[in-house]
Amino acid sequence: MSAYEIPLELAEQFGRGNGVVFVGAGLSKGAGLPDWQGLIDGLVEELPGCPPGADHRDIAAYYELEYGRNRLVQRIRDRLDTLHLQPTRVHHALAALPVQLLVTTNFDDLLEQTYRLERKPCTTVTRAVDAGFWSSDRTQIVKIHGDLAIPESIVITSGDYEGIATDRPTLIRLLGATLQTRTVLFLGYSLADPDLRILLRQLKQESGDYARNLYSVQFDAPPLAVKDLERRGVRVVNLSLAGRTPGETLLTWLTELRERALRYGTPAPEPTPAGPSGGASDHRLADEVSGLLKAMGYAVTGLRRSPGVVDFQASKRSEGSEILRSFRCVEGSVGSGHVDGALALRSAEPDSEVWIVAYRSGVVTAQARARAEADRKTRIMSIAQFYRTMLNIDAYVNRLLEEYEEEKIDGRWVDLACEVPQYDRLRSAPMSTDTFDDVEEFLDVWIDTPGRNHMSILGDFGTGKTWLCRHYAALLARRYLEDCEHNRVPILISLRDRSRGDSVNIQELITDTLVNDYGVHLPGGYKTFQFLNRHDSLVLILDGFDEMQARLDDLATVRNFDELAKVVEPHANCKAILTCRSSYFRTDLEEREVLAGEGLQRINLRERPNFEILHLLPFGEEQILASLGKLVGDQAERYYEDMRQVYDLVNLAQRPILLAMIAATLPRLVGHARVNSSTLYETYTDEWMRKNLVEQRSIMDSREVKSLMQQLAWSMFLRETASVHYSELPRTLLDFLSSGHSTFVHNYEHDVRTQSFLQRDNAGFYSFAHKSFMEFFIAQRIFASICASDSGELAEAQTSHETDQFIKDLLLREPEHIGTMVEWMNTGEEVVLRVNAAGILAKTGDTRITSDVIALLDRDKAVRHLYLTAVVFRVLEVRWEAAARLASEPNGRRLPHLLTLTSDQLTTVATRFCTEALNPRDAVARWLSLRLLEQVMDVARDEIRAMLRKAAEQEDIGENRALIDAMGSTLEREA
Repeated sequence: MSAYEIPLELAEQFGRGNGVVFVGAGLSKGAGLPDWQGLIDGLVEELPGCPPGADHRDIAAYYELEYGRNRLVQRIRDRLDTLHLQPTRVHHALAALPVQLLVTTNFDDLLEQTYRLERKPCTTVTRAVDAGFWSSDRTQIVKIHGDLAIPESIVITSGDYEGIATDRPTLIRLLGATLQTRTVLFLGYSLADPDLRILLRQLKQESGDYARNLYSVQFDAPPLAVKDLERRGVRVVNLSLAGRTPGETLLTWLTELRERALRYGTPAPEPTPAGPSGGASDHRLADEVSGLLKAMGYAVTGLRRSPGVVDFQASKRSEGSEILRSFRCVEGSVGSGHVDGALALRSAEPDSEVWIVAYRSGVVTAQARARAEADRKTRIMSIAQFYRTMLNIDAYVNRLLEEYEEEKIDGRWVDLACEVPQYDRLRSAPMSTDTFDDVEEFLDVWIDTPGRNHMSILGDFGTGKTWLCRHYAALLARRYLEDCEHNRVPILISLRDRSRGDSVNIQELITDTLVNDYGVHLPGGYKTFQFLNRHDSLVLILDGFDEMQARLDDLATVRNFDELAKVVEPHANCKAILTCRSSYFRTDLEEREVLAGEGLQRINLRERPNFEILHLLPFGEEQILASLGKLVGDQAERYYEDMRQVYDLVNLAQRPILLAMIAATLPRLVGHARVNSSTLYETYTDEWMRKNLVEQRSIMDSREVKSLMQQLAWSMFLRETASVHYSELPRTLLDFLSSGHSTFVHNYEHDVRTQSFLQRDNAGFYSFAHKSFMEFFIAQRIFASICASDSGELAEAQTSHETDQFIKDLLLREPEHIGTMVEWMNTGEEVVLRVNAAGILAKTGDTRITSDVIALLDRDKAVRHLYLTAVVFRVLEVRWEAAARLASEPNGRRLPHLLTLTSDQLTTVATRFCTEALNPRDAVARWLSLRLLEQVMDVARDEIRAMLRKAAEQEDIGENRALIDAMGSTLEREA
């Protein structure tokens, strides 16, 4: 059969929208990926003794049995990596067909890449939960055998194939019902392809006797093979290669199929005078162009449609004059005839400009470009270039890069590694974790994969979240300037600088950042941003979700997350990245917990399969050395050896922010017998203040700077805020300065604004450059009062876990004050003083002191309640009020509010406290955890029994061992 011969029924059914294409490995092979045989051969090479001629499903099963599921999936991912590959011309021809449903057995993302490059909306459907996103207004790409981006979805072993109907019944039934009224075309399946035979069997089971026919494209297939397929109900389109490659032949055939199908297609409805409406599939380009113009306030008139071409005029009054442009939107290639036709549009308005817009600049012929260049008022551009020109995006991107380059991050950047949890089908618990050496390479793949819309980047303080945002935004910005057609515009927003009060408004956040911070010309405001976001043009990067407010309650946190999540719109390939400290997110089974009769809502990702998380990893030795090389040059190895000689310094260096501080202060640290976080922060801040004095950049001496920072941090802590407005600084300084210096308050205020550890946002709020500095200065202030035997500040408010750690470090350096703390713990009048002293002492690691703390908690109900509240707050990640209710003991030592929890919630409590009961860093928290677990043994016997066995081997505190023995005996009796 010639490449120009098309079965009549195939053309008719595809033209009427009744066509479905099944895509096999042959199409991906043309882009450089292995076919099925090549993929399986790679596995066989690692399986000595594999039976010859074994079925590909059995070979994969043998490999899984020998090496495990994770290695099997990783081998497949390595072989099918598309990071450096591009879709072929055949892929683009396939995307041009008038079909709304593609089904593929391929694991790769080349189809999704194609639709993204063609700017055609599509939805990837892999799991049953994805079926909820099935939509008739966009192409569905059903990956029936799984997706590399979702490792648990991959179907490759014999067991996987056997379970597909039971694991994905909703998806299989939906496909079966759809295919009963469609004509199916198989592309990329060879006669020997095992997937083709399996698919035919599955489709027969689901759809019964087909109302429509099945077609398969083959190349020079032998007659007997053709008869075999026809016996199975498949009509073979047997194309003759005639000296051409299969790719070239299939490209010609698909192009002809599209042309024939369009002839049989249902005529597009007559256009309305209002402008493009998006109804016809071949007028999407005009809809995009006119949509942006309307969002920017232009009037769109004079609409004229013809096959593949839409003409209209756009006008707008601006600064007293009228802007008038004539537009021609061309769906396919742009030839000189298109230019001549566009020039004719100007006859009625000779002064107007003519803009010709195509999907990509590569479809414009040289003749057309030359013809347009001959006319000064005629321009040809791609849709991406149109966006770029209309909004002057270059000005914003260049401003972003200028600010980035001023920070000199490039010279100190080291690639960050990350872990990405892979969840089970309910997203209730991670099945496995994938590790990536370069988080930015992972994000590149994530951006290029449709259906993956929101990424939460989690990490503890100092792990590099903010630098990652700035570095990656700069990387995306440079790519955009080089090639705007295949790259998105990064929109970088610091949330810490934005939100005041209890809530955030996404529209105000976006427009304020773009217009006020970067001076972007944004006519239409948020509507313009929304339009670009819906059309795959942006990557929104939101940095510092956890630092928006100091202590929001849980509901406010969820409301803010949901407000920010509005940028991920349904049925659009939006991309949003958000950074946060780890404790804000979890993917537990419960979306709403009920504690003590009141609702506690958590951020829950289970119902949002397009929302994902990754965790930044601490630096390893290689990264530490690489970072030191950036910081101290050829002295890196010597610095690293010096660090190894100082207690715990290498461990502290695993966080980029602390490593930079270590490198800056290492010569002074080497002399310390013991280095901890407090030593490091103190040395670094002292060095910074000394440098300011030497360079005469401060009118305050080091003592004044330190004291003022401590007072500001303490004031923010008591007010439960992370910032102070500039208008409050003079009052704070007057309270701080002695009467003899009060006349110089304005000089001091200027010094604070420009030289202290504070930074200012655009609204005039000052905050510490990093949250850890605030916690350190609070600890310094409290420790100074401890040294002065003044318990007032320690009795004023319950301190945080991080602040306690800093105070503990300072206390161990001057252990003569431990006796004062013990006295306050036992005899202090205020319960807050007693619990704060107990919390700090419990972290010292001293066995005798630990026993004293446990004895206090055993006899002092008020202290026990506050201490347990803090542990529940940290372990269960609930708001403070809910933790306090759960920790209350109104009658005796029982926790009655545990009885208000559901069985699933009790199981979660037991699981988390079993982990805490083995926490080697806090023996008192272990004691409280064991006491709580005594009351829930009936819901998690096996898990508690396993925990007790481990605890018995490692516990060194007598009180804890006694609890472990008693709980073990109870379980034995009940068994």
